[in-house]
Amino acid sequence: MKYMAWIFLLLVTGVFFGRSLHAYHSYSLFISPGVFELLLDSLPINESIKLKNNSETPFTLKVTVRNWTIDEENNLALLPSDPQSLDQVITVTPENITVEPGKEQVIHFTLKPDPAYEAGEHRAIIFLTETSPSKSMEGIEVTFRQGIGIYGYSGSIRRNAGLKSLELDRSSGTLNIEIENRGNVHTRFDGDYMIWKKGSFPGVKSPSGFIELPHNKIKPAGFIASGSLNRTPVLAGTCRTIKTVLPVAEVPAGYTVMVTGTIDGMKVEKIFD
Repeated sequence: MKYMAWIFLLLVTGVFFGRSLHAYHSYSLFISPGVFELLLDSLPINESIKLKNNSETPFTLKVTVRNWTIDEENNLALLPSDPQSLDQVITVTPENITVEPGKEQVIHFTLKPDPAYEAGEHRAIIFLTETSPSKSMEGIEVTFRQGIGIYGYSGSIRRNAGLKSLELDRSSGTLNIEIENRGNVHTRFDGDYMIWKKGSFPGVKSPSGFIELPHNKIKPAGFIASGSLNRTPVLAGTCRTIKTVLPVAEVPAGYTVMVTGTIDGMKVEKIFD
């Protein structure tokens, strides 16, 4: 039996999407960048995606381009081409590629903007789909499909997001961030969380250095965990609740959570005590 592991990277970093222009590692296939943000004018745009195979087996991939959106459940959903999408103006070469063990390959794509594009954001996703499974666990073949997000910005860009609510559901250990996007490009809450045992939180100014606390350092008294919030984008004209499940399943009910981050340049800090 064959299973498909879906891995989507769209701006961002985070649980759902990777951070802008960072490389990504999947099944020992190193891919860079993980997302593109491009300014559209009348001239063609030429870009490249670099692949490096760090495994001992080859990766054979098929390259396709699709239009996409995010549905009401915050899942990526594919769409047919439309006059405002980028998939219809992107050409990739090669469309089929094999990356041998220890070797590097490059995929090139050209984007020719349509003069009729409206002001705002236009999107596509480039899929790299493994055509010959290279991983097997107990007789089960695993095939991956990775998406590289393309965001193109045309004309006047308007960023106008509002943070409607930021709440902690202690019954499920979930942070719920409701965002309304009234702009014409996507937005997201780019932030982090820190969790402390009840009564040990050192204050707003002290814990910033613990966000990326190395594992080989001794954690300060009362410090439980820290990490990045779910960075699923909220597309223009939508209102969505973005959820981040905190690692508190083994933590007693008494804990403090601090959330810090920004949304469209606006700084947000909140403590749940």
